Amino acid sequence: MSKCNRVSGFALIELVVAMAVAAISLAVAVPAFSSLSLNARLSDITSDLVATLNYARSEAIRRNQTVYVCSLNAKSNLDVQGCLSSKITGSNNYSWGEGILAYADLQVKNTPAAYSSGEKVRHALFKQDVSVQLPAKQLTFSAEGRLQDGSSYRFVFRDNASQECRTIRLSGSGRARLCDKGETGCDIC
Repeated sequence: MSKCNRVSGFALIELVVAMAVAAISLAVAVPAFSSLSLNARLSDITSDLVATLNYARSEAIRRNQTVYVCSLNAKSNLDVQGCLSSKITGSNNYSWGEGILAYADLQVKNTPAAYSSGEKVRHALFKQDVSVQLPAKQLTFSAEGRLQDGSSYRFVFRDNASQECRTIRLSGSGRARLCDKGETGCDIC
């Protein structure tokens, strides 16, 4: 009887084929993962905004008091400093890219609403490089939970790196909702 010497392991050609399959799989998976990661980040930011808007509305009703929402001005340590309104050049829109601040102004009636420390109801900080536009410096929720001017607004979020965008609709009744993604890459509502 003869003994067969068997050597276990991979031959060089098998190793090269396995590496080629792995490289092709990575080439397909990495862009898909990058897109998935971007969508998750944008969803996180838009969810924060919708939650803050809906919370401001419910607080106006609960407190039976006007609640204001403005573009957040955060210090370098991300502490709330107040409202920041900057008009976008060549547009009727204001930039809300740093975040959003909801506050209940405790000032004397018939004076313009302005944030002072201790008036914060809630805030959301946008943690990535996005541009957010809205054609208003500040929103006002009445004690009934409606927008005081009765207008509807659209917040348009755009990721500055990829140009992906999302839209949030805020109705005159004060309810905020994320719009469905359209064929153009932006949300339509």
